[in-house]
Amino acid sequence: MAGFAAGQVQLNVSDEFHAVADVHPVHLPRIHNACARDDHACVLRVSTVTQAVYDTLDPMDTGLSHTSASELRTKMKARQAYQQADGVAHAAFNQTDQSSICATINQRALDYAVAHAAPAALRRFRQWGEPLAVSDDLGPYNAGPLWIWDALKYEHDPARNVTVVRSPMMRTPTSYWLKAAAGMHYCKVLSPARALEWLTIDSLRLRRSISGQ
Repeated sequence: MAGFAAGQVQLNVSDEFHAVADVHPVHLPRIHNACARDDHACVLRVSTVTQAVYDTLDPMDTGLSHTSASELRTKMKARQAYQQADGVAHAAFNQTDQSSICATINQRALDYAVAHAAPAALRRFRQWGEPLAVSDDLGPYNAGPLWIWDALKYEHDPARNVTVVRSPMMRTPTSYWLKAAAGMHYCKVLSPARALEWLTIDSLRLRRSISGQ
């Protein structure tokens, strides 16, 4: 997320679990110190904020409710802010934060699920499963409520027979007019547990469920 090259800087990251809609107090990501450029011994201390959002359980206990989070509402500092904290004073927001960073994180979650799936489940998925694909970020939704209440998208693409994941995001430069919201990059993140649950169970509904055969 920070966009650092290997060995450029060390990070000490703590993730705080809070409801992201809280306002008294408000919970924000922070960079707690700064490093001189090319000081490879320096450690940037960073905190992020995450809220895991779960399905409402099914009162009929049909087994259709997921056990994993539908999304991780994640607040992070912008890449521009990380670069500036590492001494790159003129890091340009339109270069550091314009790519689909949330999609990159979501792809890592999907790759993690594939790497850690049980061999039998992975064989079944590759034979019968509907793939989960990651696409470009949506937004920016640079108003807190717009981002908070716009859920991570799971959209079936019938032309390709895949389900596409897209992340609503919010991003602001460090020069943003509202200083409390400056230098932020917020993502709706795919939970690795949800990716694994998709691979193991949900991906089979299209072709291997009773209605799908």
